[in-house]
Amino acid sequence: MNRVTVILALLACIVAANGAVAQGTYEEQSLAILKLYESGNKAKRDTAYTLIDRLKADRQARFSPVVLFVRGEMTPDDRSLNLYREVIALDPGGAWADDAAAALACRYAANHDSAGAHTWLGMLKSNYPRSPLALSTQDSIAAVKDWRVPETPAASPKTGATSKSDTARSQVRRPATSSGGGAQSTVRRDTATKASPKSSTKTATPSSTTTSTTKPASTTKPATTTKPATSKTSTAAKSTTSKSTTSKPASSKPATSKSTSTATKPASTSKPASTSKPASTSKTVSKPAAPTPPASDSDVSKLHGYALQVGVFPSKEAAQPRVAELQQKKLQVYALPKFIEGKKQYAVIVGPYSTLEEADNHKAEIAAACGCQSFIVKVE
Repeated sequence: MNRVTVILALLACIVAANGAVAQGTYEEQSLAILKLYESGNKAKRDTAYTLIDRLKADRQARFSPVVLFVRGEMTPDDRSLNLYREVIALDPGGAWADDAAAALACRYAANHDSAGAHTWLGMLKSNYPRSPLALSTQDSIAAVKDWRVPETPAASPKTGATSKSDTARSQVRRPATSSGGGAQSTVRRDTATKASPKSSTKTATPSSTTTSTTKPASTTKPATTTKPATSKTSTAAKSTTSKSTTSKPASSKPATSKSTSTATKPASTSKPASTSKPASTSKTVSKPAAPTPPASDSDVSKLHGYALQVGVFPSKEAAQPRVAELQQKKLQVYALPKFIEGKKQYAVIVGPYSTLEEADNHKAEIAAACGCQSFIVKVE
C-alpha cells in the first residue's frame, strides 16, 4: 500500500511539473525542464527528455537560444558542441551566449583538448569581459593536468549517468535563483551588464598551453661506395700480351713489340678514379630536407581577407611548434600577432581566403586536419 502511495505521489508531482512547464515562456519552460534533468531522479530525467523533445518539435522554440542551451546541457556527449555554437551564432550578444561559450570551454577541458578549451576561454574573455563565468571557467581549465589533442573524439551514448562534461560544467554553474511558479534557474543571471563589442580573437594562458613537437624527417643513409671493378679491357690486354709473347717466334720481334704496346694502352685509358664519382652524389642524397622556415613579419603583414583561427599562444616561440605541426600536414599556417586586453599574443591561423564563404567551406577540412575547432577571423 505504501508503495502504491509513493508511486501515485510521484506521478502527481510529474503531472504538476508538466503543467507548470507547459505554461510560461520558452525560457521558463526550458529552465523548469533543466531543473527536472538535474534532480538526479531517473523518472524526472525521463520526463525532462520527453518535455524537451516537445519544445524541439516546436518550430519557434527550436531556434530559441535558451532552448538550444538546455538541450546542450542535457546532451552528455560531443553532439552538444554544435548546440552551444548555435546559441552563439543565433544571438552573439544575447543573455545565453556567454553561458554557451563557457560550456564549450568546459566540454573541451573535460575531453582534455587544450586547443579547444583555451580557444573558447579566450573567446569568452574577449567577447564577454563582464561575464561572471570567465574566472570560474579559467579555474576549471587550470585544474586539468593531462592535456592532449584528441584525434577522434569518442561519442558516448545518451544515458542518465552524469558525464565528465557535466562535472566540469557544474563547477561554473551560476547560483540558483527562483523564477516563480516553482521553476528555478540554475544558470540565469542579470543580463544588464551583458553587452560588449564582439571580437574574434582568442587567448591562452602560458601555463596550460600545449606545444606539440614533430620529429624531423628521417635522414637517408648515404649510398655505400662500391669499389670499382677491374677493367675488362686491362685484363684482356694482359692476356693478349701474354699470348703474343708466347705464340710468336723470335724472328718477329718488331711486330711483337708493336702489338704489345698497342694492346697495353687500354689499361692506361681505363681509369677507375673516373668511375668512382657516385661518392659525391651520395653526399647530396644524404642531406635531410630543410624544414619550412617560419613566415617573416613582412609576409604576415601582407595577409588580407579571411582566415581560420585554430589557436592562440602567449609568444611566437610557443606558437611555432603548432605552426610546424600543421605545416607538416600541408596547410598554409601563420602565427599572427594580436593585442588582447593590452597584451601581445600570437594567433595561429590557416589561410588566408579571399571571401567569407570560401573560409567557411574549408572549416570542416581544417578541423579534420588539426583535430581542433576553428572560427573565421578577418585578417587586415
